[in-house]
Amino acid sequence: MPAVLALLVVLGLSALDGTLRGPVTSSRRLGDSRDPKGQALAERAFLNAQLALAANDSINIVLDARTNQLWIVMKGVRVRECQLSDVQFDANIRGLVAHDKEALWLERPFTLLERRGDLPDPWKPVREGAIDTLKGGVAVKDLPMKGALVFDRDLVVHISTPPTAADSLSYKGFKGMMKRWDERLGEAGDAWGELTGGPATMDVYLHISREDAAAVLRALSVGGGMALRI
Repeated sequence: MPAVLALLVVLGLSALDGTLRGPVTSSRRLGDSRDPKGQALAERAFLNAQLALAANDSINIVLDARTNQLWIVMKGVRVRECQLSDVQFDANIRGLVAHDKEALWLERPFTLLERRGDLPDPWKPVREGAIDTLKGGVAVKDLPMKGALVFDRDLVVHISTPPTAADSLSYKGFKGMMKRWDERLGEAGDAWGELTGGPATMDVYLHISREDAAAVLRALSVGGGMALRI
């Protein structure tokens, strides 16, 4: 009986996870729900956040989900442009737009608080090992690059890069199964926390190349800022 109850709890948490977390909408769909006034206020908020970033000397980023682009900027000058393959949002952000709270949320830059997950040291190569295996070197190994950037105001930006052979191997076998299971339980637990009154995070899911992701990690230190356009 205890085992059955535990299984039911896990299944329930997984169902909640699927309902409360994960990408559910895109910028195009969010745009369809805005009236002209909301559209104008959102554009002004995005501009104000960029102006605030341009007033300081640190390196920051600008994420424009409507054009699937991310810029690394310094004092308003674009240092590097990163093309994103996709950007999605969770239900909490959809609720912000639906209740006309988007502009207030985006009015000023977000501040990076911490990094989570398997994000490599930004000052190390994203690959390790000798390339020339004919001379006795080891095969190149791709380092994991899957995690999240946690900002203030409950914003979490999830980073996903194209999967590599190393990523696939990390989920094979018993250890891989347990790793995947732990990840799902953690996500379901977060969803349960939101349901029971915990902080509701605003989740952005972006797909980016490994090289661009590494550049963003190098550029954006904890305390750095981001202007966001959804």
